[in-house]
Amino acid sequence: DYKSRLIMNSLELAKARANVYKFFANLILEEPSPSLLEKISDDAFISSLSDIFENNKGVDLMKNSVIAKEDLELDFSNLLIVPNEKYLKPYESVYLDKRNIGSQVISGLVLGESSVAVKKLYKEAGAKMNIKELPDHIGLELEFLHFLCIKESQKEKEGALRCLKLEKRLKKKP
Repeated sequence: DYKSRLIMNSLELAKARANVYKFFANLILEEPSPSLLEKISDDAFISSLSDIFENNKGVDLMKNSVIAKEDLELDFSNLLIVPNEKYLKPYESVYLDKRNIGSQVISGLVLGESSVAVKKLYKEAGAKMNIKELPDHIGLELEFLHFLCIKESQKEKEGALRCLKLEKRLKKKP
C-alpha cells in the first residue's frame, strides 16, 4: 500500500543521506589516502555526481583533471589543519559565538556556547563521538548527522521522528 511504500522510501532516503554525510565527514576529518584518490577519480563516482549536480562546472573539471595525492594532501593541510590565509576554521563557534570582554564584543573564538550545545546534543542522542577535534568541528557534526540518519533508517516511526528532530536542532542552532 501507499503508506508502507512511503515509509520504505523515507528509510531509504535516510540511508542515502547517511552516506552523503559520511562521505563529506570523511573528506573533512581524514587526510587524503590513495583509496580516496582512486574513489574520487573513478568514472562511476564522477558520473553519479553529475546526476546529483546537473550542469556543474566543478564536476566537468573533475572529469578532465588528474589529481595528485601530494596536491590533495597540501590542499587538505592548508584548508583544514594549518592556520594560514587559506585556512577555513572548521569550528562552528568561530562563526557563531561572541563574548563580551570589557566593553568589546569579541568574535572568532572557539569553545563557546555553540560548542557546549553541540556536545549536549551528542549526549542526548546517545552518540559516542570520537572527539579528537573540538565538538563543533564541521567533520564531527557531519559524522553526527550520519549517526542520526542511520538511527533514523533503523527505527520505527516514533524513533525516526526523534532522530529527524535532533537533526533539525543541529542544523538550526543559534
